[in-house]
Order: sequence, then C-alpha cells, then structure tokens
Amino acid sequence: MGNKVVKKEETVKEVAFIEFVPAYEVVLKAGSQIKQGQALSLDVATGKYVKFVAGSTALPKTVYKGIDTLNNNTDTEIQVYRSADLDGNLVLGITEKDYDAIDNLEKYGIYIKF
Repeated sequence: MGNKVVKKEETVKEVAFIEFVPAYEVVLKAGSQIKQGQALSLDVATGKYVKFVAGSTALPKTVYKGIDTLNNNTDTEIQVYRSADLDGNLVLGITEKDYDAIDNLEKYGIYIKF
C-alpha cells in the first residue's frame, strides 16, 4: 500500500524588503475585506482605516502587514507597516502609475519599489 499523505508547501510572500520601524496597530473600519499588502486610507470622519480605492480623495497612509485575509463585520485592530521598503508587486490597490498615492506613502516612511 502506498503512502497516501500528500505534502503541500504553502509559501507566504513577504511584502516588505526591509522594515525600518516595527509595525503598529490601527483600527480597521467594519465592513472591509482586505488581504496582506492592502493599501489603507484614513477615514477622517471616524479615525478608522479603510481599504484604499485608487482615484479617491483619501490617499493611502499605510499598508496592511498581516498574512491573513480579513473579512470583518466589526471594527478590528490590525497591524500595519510604520516605515518600510515594500515590494510594489505585492502591494494591493496601488499601481506603478499611482504617483500621488506613492508620494503620500513616502511622506509616512513607506517606500514602494516596483
């Protein structure tokens, strides 16, 4: 009888090339679905973070560090990058041509490298 155990290796790609300052926690507004590397904007009306949408007036301030996919029904504390060099191919919500978003993230110490 042959071995019926199948080994699967799951690799988690690290979004950060290097993290200069340890992550910190912010509150993700209820009703957001995000994945690792999602760019986040601050909702100034609530003080909570939301998924960044390209073309919106609320520019991104940080990027989600967690490795899990969040689908939250309530406000949730999450870890985000404080200052880091990030792989632009793994950052969600931002393309190489989103100059205003990339520029804004750099003001907060987050550098996107494509």
